[in-house]
Amino acid sequence: KFFNINLDGGNVVNCSDRAIISDRIFDENPAYGSKIKLISELEKLLEVEIIIIPQIFSDMTGHADGMVRFVDRNTILGNDRDQEYKY
Repeated sequence: KFFNINLDGGNVVNCSDRAIISDRIFDENPAYGSKIKLISELEKLLEVEIIIIPQIFSDMTGHADGMVRFVDRNTILGNDRDQEYKY
């Protein structure tokens, strides 16, 4: 089956069987009417559980890799967004 999904690698932070993706994925794939369908197809393709986080709108890319990192499968380290530099 062919999937036509626009996904930048910088928007995927993964560890084991989980991946974090920002909600920018929905903006970049407007042809998918259903967010649930898009996430389900991504989970099948990547063979992971997808965790969606909100994008930082002031960040040009809005990607997850600029916001969080996995420490282990159940722990993430994230930026303190209140202390974010103003561009």
